[in-house]
Amino acid sequence: MLYLDSLPILNKEELFDLYPEIFRVLTKFYPIGYHYESEKFQNHLSTQLVQKLIKEKIENKENLKLWQDDFCSILSKSVGLQVIGATFGVSPAYGAKIIIEENLDRDLTIELHIKLSLLGHFYSIQIGYINSRMKMKSDYDYLDDITGYGLEKLVISPIDGHYGDIFMKVENSIREYFQDGIFLPYKLDITRLSGLTTYYNEMVDSPIGMAFFRNFMPINYYKPPELLGNPNYMIEKLTKN
Repeated sequence: MLYLDSLPILNKEELFDLYPEIFRVLTKFYPIGYHYESEKFQNHLSTQLVQKLIKEKIENKENLKLWQDDFCSILSKSVGLQVIGATFGVSPAYGAKIIIEENLDRDLTIELHIKLSLLGHFYSIQIGYINSRMKMKSDYDYLDDITGYGLEKLVISPIDGHYGDIFMKVENSIREYFQDGIFLPYKLDITRLSGLTTYYNEMVDSPIGMAFFRNFMPINYYKPPELLGNPNYMIEKLTKN
């Protein structure tokens, strides 16, 4: 079984009670409860709103380049490292990445990924230790081990010894750029919402993070990466007072 199947799940009522701001944004932009292949989903006003944003901000190459040149330039000066603009696929979000370190002897690349949603200005920062020849053990005896791109470690909040200073410089720059930006804690990023699907991701009961942006870190299908940091980082900003 894929470990993704064991992620926590909430229904709409629980989401409203616990995290009303996320509930407000998701119910504005997604017809929760309708399957992505249904006519009601495809023709729903919220689906059209998301499609319109993606067309104007992401698929319009001129608008996308203007944003990337502006944001990446500001961030590069703040961090002192090259910032590469990346959309991470078709989703309602801007993105960028910073290659912090490359160790070819260990087939290891350390990358910081930035995702900035067009829906409610939610953002995510993660640092991945990416191994290009990672061996992953299958859950099933009859399947061979898998070798390929995988995540050894995933940093989900500022932490000493794992580029916490770079994490904070990036976060401070985002807060200056988006005055109303909201960090999406890892706990909520991976929590599934019952009835949530998107037209650019066919997963039923999708994780909340997939509604805001697309993940571009490698997925370890049989073994999750070692998590470093606090999965509840900044969650107090989202809980009901």
